[in-house]
Amino acid sequence: MRDFKGRSRMKKAQIQSQVLVYVLALLIVGLVLIYGYQSIQKMKANAQIAEFIKFQDTVKKSVNSLKYDYGSVKKRTFYVPGDYREVCFGVPGQTYPSTVNKYPIIKDSLVSEAGRNVFLYPDGIESFNVTDIVVQDNFKCYNVVGGKITVTLEGMGSRVKVS
Repeated sequence: MRDFKGRSRMKKAQIQSQVLVYVLALLIVGLVLIYGYQSIQKMKANAQIAEFIKFQDTVKKSVNSLKYDYGSVKKRTFYVPGDYREVCFGVPGQTYPSTVNKYPIIKDSLVSEAGRNVFLYPDGIESFNVTDIVVQDNFKCYNVVGGKITVTLEGMGSRVKVS
């Protein structure tokens, strides 16, 4: 319908329905954005878990490859996942140098013989067990530089020395 000046006039019902359409459109866009954000966060978390598992696998395979190669010494570079600053190796249930006191969670785990001997620091919660390793002074940490650490592994027959 047009008024006497040639402008169209909307009825009240039409205006209200347009407002309803805009509100529904905003609601749908908001829900899509929230869902997309949550999906991206889940993908990031899954990627971090995958990187940790890859790191763990690489360390274990490197140790196992040298375990029975007595006298063989190899430097290995491991790419460390996430924002960790250090990777620490320890031997559970032993005496440790005073440097272990800087890492209370790691120290508790080693003293209580919780079955973990490789720890990612600063939190020390991310950890795993690599069987048959011997660590110089029973505890040693490596600084992560450029997302990686370089470790010397020495085959000792049935064990591997980390130094």
